[in-house]
Amino acid sequence: MFGPAPCASVTENRAVPAGTARFFFVPRPPPVETSVGFEIMTPGEKNIVKCLVAVAWADGKVAAPESGVIEGLLCGFDASPDEERELLEYAKFKRTLSADAPFKDLSREERELLLANAALLTHADGEQSASETELLDKLVSLLGFDEESAGQILESVQDGALNLGSRALEPDESA
Repeated sequence: MFGPAPCASVTENRAVPAGTARFFFVPRPPPVETSVGFEIMTPGEKNIVKCLVAVAWADGKVAAPESGVIEGLLCGFDASPDEERELLEYAKFKRTLSADAPFKDLSREERELLLANAALLTHADGEQSASETELLDKLVSLLGFDEESAGQILESVQDGALNLGSRALEPDESA
């Protein structure tokens, strides 16, 4: 289900060629040195990934495209090998927003980032199930967004979400 993160495919708010999945990131401070080395991911980034794992489990399974989104985010957040192992292990087991998602520790900017990526994640397998739609509505409420703010965030990712699940991998014939 989960494997090494496909780092080369992750974008950071750059223009991307047609057919390339988009992820949303926020600027981040430089790594912090700790007693065990450098902290690569911020606590907020780890919490975003944990919340997205719960979103991925909404329909009772984590499909390959959904695990790919999570792996891509780990790469985009510059997860160290230890952090990647930790979070991929976390993702192997069913998670729920109410029991497992540390969304209360997120800043407003991180909550917006979570909601935008959650919307993309619910479309990653090509369709948004009823349970995923319900979960997204629940997430909006849990994150404390009013209807207008949530609508703006969700609308900002609509183009990527509409096309993400239908994109097929095809060989690059331009080379």
